[in-house]
Amino acid sequence: MTSYAPNFTGRLRVKYRAAGGVHTQTWRFPTYGPLGVGMAAARDAVNDVWLELQNIMYDDLQCLGVTYAQEDSDIFLPTSLISAMIGTVATPVAKPSDKAYAVSFVGRTATGQPAKEFFYGIAELSVDVSGLQNFRLNPGENGAIDAAIAAANSFTAGLTLCGSDGTGVTWYPYANQKPNDYWVKRLRQG
Repeated sequence: MTSYAPNFTGRLRVKYRAAGGVHTQTWRFPTYGPLGVGMAAARDAVNDVWLELQNIMYDDLQCLGVTYAQEDSDIFLPTSLISAMIGTVATPVAKPSDKAYAVSFVGRTATGQPAKEFFYGIAELSVDVSGLQNFRLNPGENGAIDAAIAAANSFTAGLTLCGSDGTGVTWYPYANQKPNDYWVKRLRQG
């Protein structure tokens, strides 16, 4: 499979606080465009995905910063925050394991490159399916996850968001859920 340079496409980095930890997402967009129209469209698309998750996110969710880099550049510049990063579920005080819990969307680009995006700060009890813990949220098991995946898939046609190869990503209709290994290790270290 072909490897692409990290700066082959434009990137939008979203830094946020959720469940007591600071996390960063990197979303890709195909081109900056005149007056940054491509970057603005990508930021709006990411906002739409987060908008669908508000009802299952902890209330300490906060967007700390959004930066972007144009294609073929490693210089990240600030842009507007993601306004939809608001949670409604009360954050547990004495449960540090929530910091490690993540839901990931997975997909493939038009040329077969893998794509993955992690979301931290989702209330585990909001997405768990009683008696069916298989670490995967299948279609129909959680409306907010289904809506967020549908929102992410809606930006494939206009190529607002893309994968590492600059082609559209088709997100699978399910999401994976489990504690992230990096954060589990950090919690064990204290």
